[in-house]
Amino acid sequence: MKRLTTIVCGGLLATAVLTGCGDDSGDGGGGGDTDGASGGDYCGQVEEMKGRFDDFASGDYTLTDMSDTVDLIGDIKDAAPEDVSSQWSSLHSAMGDFAAGMEDLGVAPDEPMDTALKEAMQKDKAKAQEFMKTMSGMQNLESDTKAIEKQVKEECDIDLSEDEAAPEDGGN
Repeated sequence: MKRLTTIVCGGLLATAVLTGCGDDSGDGGGGGDTDGASGGDYCGQVEEMKGRFDDFASGDYTLTDMSDTVDLIGDIKDAAPEDVSSQWSSLHSAMGDFAAGMEDLGVAPDEPMDTALKEAMQKDKAKAQEFMKTMSGMQNLESDTKAIEKQVKEECDIDLSEDEAAPEDGGN
C-alpha cells in the first residue's frame, strides 16, 4: 500500500484501536508552483500536508493538529488542479468526518491522539462502535488517494508513497 493510502485508510482507523501508524520518513522532493482556481501554492501546501502526516506517525499528533490538517487539506482542495480536485474534496470530507467523530467521542484535543482516542473509546463503548462504523467508510478513499499520489508526483515531484522506495536501513 502507498503511504497516503496507508495513513488515511488504515492508519486513522488503526489509531482508534491500536497505538499509531508506521513510522516512515523521507525527503519527499518538492518544487513546482501549480496554482489552482482559488489560488495558493498547491505544491507547497501538499509538501506541508506531507510533513503533517509524518508528524501523525510520531505519536505526538493531537486532535487540534488533526483539525489544522483538515483545514490545510481544505486549502489544498481549493488550490488543486481540476483533474484531482474531487479526490482532494473526498479526502477533505473524510478527514473532517474523522476529526468530528473524535470530537463527538470526547477525545481530548491537546493530548496525543492515539492515547486520547483509546481512552475515549474505552469510556463509551456504544459511541466507540458508532465512531468505528462511520469511519469504516474511509476505506473507500483508496482510489482517490492513489490518484492524488500520482498527480502530486507528476506535478510537484513530491512522493507521498515513500515507504515503497525508501530503504529503511540505508546509509544515513
